[in-house]
Amino acid sequence: MRVTVSTDAVGANIFSVEVGAEMEMENFLALCQIEFPAFAGIPASGFSITHNGQILMMNNDNLKKTFEMLGVHNDDIVVVMPKTALPKDVNFTSSSIAPSAATSKAQRKPSPATMDLIASLVKSIKVPTSTASRSNSRGLKADEMTQLRTLFADLQTNFERRERMRSIIPSLVEAAEKNDFDEFCSAFIADRERMLIRQKAMLDPTNPEGQRLIAEQIQQENINFSHQFAMEHMPESYIPVTMLYIRMKINGIEVKAFVDSGGKKVFPHS
Repeated sequence: MRVTVSTDAVGANIFSVEVGAEMEMENFLALCQIEFPAFAGIPASGFSITHNGQILMMNNDNLKKTFEMLGVHNDDIVVVMPKTALPKDVNFTSSSIAPSAATSKAQRKPSPATMDLIASLVKSIKVPTSTASRSNSRGLKADEMTQLRTLFADLQTNFERRERMRSIIPSLVEAAEKNDFDEFCSAFIADRERMLIRQKAMLDPTNPEGQRLIAEQIQQENINFSHQFAMEHMPESYIPVTMLYIRMKINGIEVKAFVDSGGKKVFPHS
């Protein structure tokens, strides 16, 4: 499912992420730190998450809660902020976003300061309405957009490059063939996100998935080296070879000689 994230109370920085209902808040915050570099270096317990009028402070228990447990659904908006950025007079709960049925009305009712904060968030946040706006909100800079437009136009006109790119990022080629630049941007962003997640996993020595990816990369590098070595030293293994024989006489005896263009001698055969 897609969740829209705002990183401040005025909605100046927003981005959308694809998450699963079973994703824990700890992993979600790690994903937010990748999307929004300004969050880098802040521990997971140093954040707050606001959803549907409730502010949830991150602690050991809440970091293990999932989107399903917190009642977050597809296309919902959540506000992720460092605790230090919250107003000092806001009263919040550290137990759960969704209040239980046994909670009294007085306990569930946010303080006036909290209501003011939530009202400002709702008024200021603008949910992206198109793929292009979502692309810009995810951090595509002006020079990146220019490069993407150049690549988009090149893939539409350059058949050879399009075929090479098809084996690397087929979704980009499909978008170019459909003449859909918005989809092209989304495919680029999705591939970049996959690469970031892959790199993060590979940097963690305790991550089994990361170790598997490293092993695959080493194996692929070995395959590429072997292929390059064979192409340089044994090209006949990759191209058709036609044997050339000629009829000739040596000392009056008719023989067939095999001609090796790369050899220093001609080998006669009876």
